[in-house]
Amino acid sequence: MVTSRQNWAQRVSLAAEVGQRLLDRGQTLSTAESCTGGGIGYVITEVAGSSGWFNGGLITYTNALKQQWLEVPESVLRTQGAVSREC
Repeated sequence: MVTSRQNWAQRVSLAAEVGQRLLDRGQTLSTAESCTGGGIGYVITEVAGSSGWFNGGLITYTNALKQQWLEVPESVLRTQGAVSREC
C-alpha cells in the first residue's frame, strides 16, 4: 500500500522528470487548472529549479473565467460540460 508520503514523493519525482525532459528539449510548461485548484502547480513548484521550466498557472474554477481567460467557447461548456476533455 502506498502511503500518503510515498504518493507525494512519487508526484514530485514525476514532476522533476517532466521538468528535466522539458529542459532537455528547451521547452517550458504553463498550466490551466480547475477542479485541481492549483494542485498541479503546487507539486511542480516543490521541484528545485522548476522556475527554469515552469512559467506558472491559472486556476479557472468558474465557467466565466474559462471563457474569459482560456477562450473556451460557451457552446463547449454548455454541450460538453466544464469537466470534459473538450474544455
